Amino acid sequence: MKPMGEPRKHYWQVLKMANATGTPLQAAFEDGDLGSADFADLITKCQRCPQPEKCSVILDRVRKLPDTPDFCPNRETYARLRRQA
Repeated sequence: MKPMGEPRKHYWQVLKMANATGTPLQAAFEDGDLGSADFADLITKCQRCPQPEKCSVILDRVRKLPDTPDFCPNRETYARLRRQA
């Protein structure tokens, strides 16, 4: 198994991806659609991403994305939270 990435880096990656894709994490917390354990799971999944470097490059170059990259382990969660908004 691949070693997990540094938690702080992936915390910021999760927030950047949410911002880039228009995923309303704050609203999801406030509405009860996302709890602390769910947020921690987003970070853990991000830490296990097969292509974190590619993700970083994408987020550094592009401000807005229609969706997460296909390889994103949080793709379904981000899409669900956008639908629920």
